[in-house]
Amino acid sequence: MEIKKQTNLRGTLTVPGDKSISHRAVMFGSLAKGTTCISHFLEGADCLSTIYCFRKMGISIERRKSEILVHGKGLHGLSAPEALLDVGNSGTTTRLISGILAGQKFISELDGDDSIRTRPMKRIMTPLASMGADITSKRGNGCVPLLIHGKELHAVHYDSPVASAQVKSCVLLAGMYADGVTSVTEPFLSRNHTEIMLNYFGANVTSEGTTASILPEPVLEGRAVKVPGDISSAAYFIAAGLLTPGSEILLKNVGINPTRAGMLKVCMDMGADITLLNQSTEGEPIADLLIRTSNLKGTTVEVVRTVTDERYGFFGQRSHDHFADFAFGNGLERVGIDDLDIEKVRPIMDAFPDLAVQARSGAVHLGHARDVVTGLKAEFFGETLAHFEAVRLGTENDLLKCDLVAQIVALHFLGKEEGH
Repeated sequence: MEIKKQTNLRGTLTVPGDKSISHRAVMFGSLAKGTTCISHFLEGADCLSTIYCFRKMGISIERRKSEILVHGKGLHGLSAPEALLDVGNSGTTTRLISGILAGQKFISELDGDDSIRTRPMKRIMTPLASMGADITSKRGNGCVPLLIHGKELHAVHYDSPVASAQVKSCVLLAGMYADGVTSVTEPFLSRNHTEIMLNYFGANVTSEGTTASILPEPVLEGRAVKVPGDISSAAYFIAAGLLTPGSEILLKNVGINPTRAGMLKVCMDMGADITLLNQSTEGEPIADLLIRTSNLKGTTVEVVRTVTDERYGFFGQRSHDHFADFAFGNGLERVGIDDLDIEKVRPIMDAFPDLAVQARSGAVHLGHARDVVTGLKAEFFGETLAHFEAVRLGTENDLLKCDLVAQIVALHFLGKEEGH
């Protein structure tokens, strides 16, 4: 790959749909009465695993050229699958669907690939068990395969030791089948896509502080869902537009949920010229983002928990922090900060432990958007990078985001130390 310095980036782009919202649209549409039409659906492997699982439980789902049609059968309309439900490599599918399956009147089994079989599921098994659910790890290690005997569930107020959108969502979804109001309290607010979309479909979900509550037996109605563009995918074009001289980029239909879009605030605090156009708050908040070249300045990052996909403490596996230190430090080095003491990186990584939690051994080559951004600013950063090696943190998107954070922090340090 050859990357050349460019200026005057101009155009209008639509980034891929948000994965988290694509998952939920299929799930909630399956539990609704009538047809849910989903546009801008992210047809990645994880979201297709969700479609596969609900098809196996009797839900008709049509994949058309520009939309997904989910013909829901209501809250109690799922049928017992004839075989195990293959979740592939999707943790979202596994954790959220477990809450739904716990309240059914049939037995189900979840399994997936070798990777998903290593990911911890006790964080959902514990609250589900407190509701009376019968869910077991067949290998006794707290991972899939999971065997779930559907039962009548009891309402609980679960005090989660971690802030996790997946744990919270699992409990709230199980709460739809409980005998009273089910609540989840987190140490601090995690992503709230589930609360927003359930209400959009007709459920009664309330939020107060870091506590979310749901009334049982909601009547969900099929809706039209336009999946917002993924803010993570938009991030690289945002960086390119801000850093490349003479640029003006319009990104259409991007999700700006405050629990996800902290990077926008960071950039604006740095003096970024970002204008939000055509904002909508029906369902998920979205807007068109107009990005113009900006002279950025250093800032103090105070919204780190909303810059990345997951919140601090979701995984809490401090034993893997060295993976994140390596990847983050490597990213800083690649953009021209090769003598930054690890003690300076440590406070930043303390705010981003989720970047390490899905650490896998080995290294991978990474190109794509990050290379483009680095190439565009090669003169500023002091080098052009075609490919680089980084410890794999789970998914390519996580790695790309780690690099974006490194770039933002790099600008922060360069702005302070060199006056840029």
